Amino acid sequence: MPDFLVPHAQRRSPTRARPRRGADSRAALLGHLDTWAPGIGVAAIWLATLAAALFSPDLVTGSQQEHFPLVGALGWLWAAVATGYVLMAGRAGDWDGAARSGAGGFVLSVTAVWATTAVASIFAPSLVTGTDPTRIPLVAMLVPLAAMAVTGFICLHTTTSRPSLS
Repeated sequence: MPDFLVPHAQRRSPTRARPRRGADSRAALLGHLDTWAPGIGVAAIWLATLAAALFSPDLVTGSQQEHFPLVGALGWLWAAVATGYVLMAGRAGDWDGAARSGAGGFVLSVTAVWATTAVASIFAPSLVTGTDPTRIPLVAMLVPLAAMAVTGFICLHTTTSRPSLS
């Protein structure tokens, strides 16, 4: 009799060894990590951006030595683009647990990139020029742009390295 005519209860399923209890809990943990990976990545991006905006050196210019929080004014733009990358990578994934997605490596990579960005933005020296010393936080301005590009590559790798279900 053809398989599509056999009722579900009468079908024979292949015998599988029952997984151990530890394997079940690990699979559940990986499933939860797959679900939360985009959110954790976005949180890492915005926490690093907030830290950089609050603690990075200001642009100091003019004879009155006016301070302008340039990193805080520009950093959110690159964080928003990186957030879009992470959310698109999360949307493109197969989050049903059919195949491992590498969510742990994804979260770790995005977190490492943006934590490094925050540390570099805060502790890198400023460029000092002129007789009225103008201080330009050049590294703090460029590092979020580089982190946004690296985040894009991480997301591209994550979405293209997953096995297809077709």
